[in-house]
Amino acid sequence: MVNPLPWKIIQAPGVMLILFEQWANWRQIFTDGRPLPDVSKPSWFGYSIGRWDGDTFVAETSASTTGRGSVTMGIHTQKRCA
Repeated sequence: MVNPLPWKIIQAPGVMLILFEQWANWRQIFTDGRPLPDVSKPSWFGYSIGRWDGDTFVAETSASTTGRGSVTMGIHTQKRCA
């Protein structure tokens, strides 16, 4: 995730939030152990779950859109942030 605009990460029990200043957007990454669900309605940031792997936070996402009309349904992405 690269965004040149100001953003803030907030860690709370069961969820990691990423708040973006522009357009009042936010991303939720659930950390309560739930699996990725079967999502029938895609969204801009998709549906994300996360976990810690040592000092690295691992986020897995599905059902996200690209903003250009295409959808990543059935595509599973994983990002690692150290």
